[in-house]
Amino acid sequence: MHYAAGCQGSGVAMATWLGHQATPKIAGAANEPFALDGLPFPTRPFHRSDPRWLLPLVGGWYRLRDGLDRAAA
Repeated sequence: MHYAAGCQGSGVAMATWLGHQATPKIAGAANEPFALDGLPFPTRPFHRSDPRWLLPLVGGWYRLRDGLDRAAA
């Protein structure tokens, strides 16, 4: 599995460039080191044996945020 990270609002230009950088790595033809190569990306943050325990908490958080945003509007 390969993924690109680090766009943070740069959108199409950054995603295109990251795709261009990821393609040779996937094909095994990358010649140059890449800035994100050595970073330890977690595969499953906050993961337990069954991740469904987190879903009600996340849903409640976003319901609260929606309510606060509606009240502020």
